[in-house]
Amino acid sequence: MNDLIKDCRVTGEMLFSDRNIRGRDLDVVGLRKSIGMVLSEAKSFYDVDLRQYRL
Repeated sequence: MNDLIKDCRVTGEMLFSDRNIRGRDLDVVGLRKSIGMVLSEAKSFYDVDLRQYRL
């Protein structure tokens, strides 16, 4: 998402399963399906009852 921020510069590689996930030819939807949800805070969904959702 940093590519949407004006004047943001990021260099280097970020590897997942030996693939650079910062490449422009990356299937982002496929990547998200394989990684899942990554939360920065454990309590982000503290009041959500997952039994109400079909996973």
